[in-house]
Amino acid sequence: MSIADVYESGEQKQNKAHLENLISVALADGNLDDSEKALLEKFAGRLSISSTTFNEMLKGVDKYAINPPTDKEDRYKRLYNLVSISLADDVLDDKEAKLLSKYAVGLGYREDQANELINKTLKFVTDKVDFETAYEQI
Repeated sequence: MSIADVYESGEQKQNKAHLENLISVALADGNLDDSEKALLEKFAGRLSISSTTFNEMLKGVDKYAINPPTDKEDRYKRLYNLVSISLADDVLDDKEAKLLSKYAVGLGYREDQANELINKTLKFVTDKVDFETAYEQI
């Protein structure tokens, strides 16, 4: 553990946890294709995560548990991002679907609510509905 890890803010830990969750969904099918990697790199940039840390996380560094934000919009944004990465390769397999459900519950949604929200979000992402519009419609 580096000294930076000791002084890491709660927001930084949340961001790393979220990126790790995104990586695990992308890798659920055993393959990380170029479109998934490109989207993950984009998320890493938005979350202020360095390329060094991103590359470590791709290697399977499993340090960050689900760390949900308390804000409703931020929680849904995390779910929206997870659904987006699961569809980056245009295929949602069973392992990815199970992980989405697990993470949705980890984000604080009840299981029945989570499945309904995932289904709606899958449609939003498939139909290329932007986050703001999707959030307004849930």
